[in-house]
Amino acid sequence: MAVPDALALALADGRSLEHRTGGDPDGFPFVYHSGTPSAAIVDPLVWDAA
Repeated sequence: MAVPDALALALADGRSLEHRTGGDPDGFPFVYHSGTPSAAIVDPLVWDAA
């Protein structure tokens, strides 16, 4: 499965939250957070499982 480019969500305090969205749009929602500090870098095993 191809990994999409990272997207940035502008927060009210001026920071941005980098994230990625993918998978089956009709599938079960799955949220993965790798910890802090971190970036929207994908672990291929987790991405393929989603």
